[in-house]
Amino acid sequence: MPLKSRRKPKRWLLLGLGTLLVVYCLGYGYYRKKKWIVHYTASADGKCTFHNVDSADVKMGGAADTVAAFYTPLRYVELAFWKITKPEGSRCA
Repeated sequence: MPLKSRRKPKRWLLLGLGTLLVVYCLGYGYYRKKKWIVHYTASADGKCTFHNVDSADVKMGGAADTVAAFYTPLRYVELAFWKITKPEGSRCA
């Protein structure tokens, strides 16, 4: 009788975690598109003075705040992306 491979449970675990990560990122994109999470900047004298990615002012009883709190890690990743790369068309480029 052959021994069972121990790799299968690890593969399923990695596949499951990868799927959860993809769903999490897609959810973030969905809420960004619906404008529940927004990126905003402030500038003075042509210089960028403030950058943030935060919940929008949605009149839904704080639902946008809850969504923004749930996606906090991705909000910080997006904020770092904007600060580091300063994409074309950005006010703070």
